[in-house]
Amino acid sequence: MTRASSRDSSSSDLLGYGLGPLFIGLVSDFIFHAQAADMGGAHPVRAVCEGGARAALSQADQGTCAIIHPLSLKQAMLIAASFYIISGLCFLLTCRWLNRDMVAR
Repeated sequence: MTRASSRDSSSSDLLGYGLGPLFIGLVSDFIFHAQAADMGGAHPVRAVCEGGARAALSQADQGTCAIIHPLSLKQAMLIAASFYIISGLCFLLTCRWLNRDMVAR
């Protein structure tokens, strides 16, 4: 039987490690498609820009893939990291009332 504190920790780890990469992938794909449409890319599909499939593209499309592919992942990771900043600020705001709300054990 696990203690309540370890159950809380394991459930938050499961959510963070399970949904974090999925969230980053979804945001990265969304940004990739938006940037491909803005740049006028003929192939707004990420799989075309990966691996050996990129060699079959024209020079212009290869250049588009070379810019968009890493940039979309970078921006998605920055968006995900901003949630840490927001949660840290929320934690600092609640610290003011923490001592008052703590129940003596």
